[in-house]
Amino acid sequence: MQDKKIILIVDDVKMNIDLLDNLLSKDFKLHAALNGRDAIKIAKLIQPQLILLDVNMPDLDGYTVAAELKKAKQTKAIPIIMVTANNSSEDELACLISGATDFISKPINRDLLLLKIIKYI
Repeated sequence: MQDKKIILIVDDVKMNIDLLDNLLSKDFKLHAALNGRDAIKIAKLIQPQLILLDVNMPDLDGYTVAAELKKAKQTKAIPIIMVTANNSSEDELACLISGATDFISKPINRDLLLLKIIKYI
């Protein structure tokens, strides 16, 4: 039996983490962080295969977290999919400039999210 791939979910809203957990826990091993600082620490510690990262968070926004993760040797190769309600082309561009690999807007389409996850891990 193949081990499940590890995904780190980062969102300051617990309900959003629970939603993603319900969508993904059958197929992936999930870890969660409720803020950007914890996300950076956890990512360095567990080395997930993918990070699902919210943009709008109070302490460090997703852009800052993505940039920090891409600077660190142990996390720079981890693909990051930004998950956000901000869905303009300017928002998508800002996500990609910050270091994200891809972008998905809320509300989340499970099939699209799974296709994007499989693409990167």
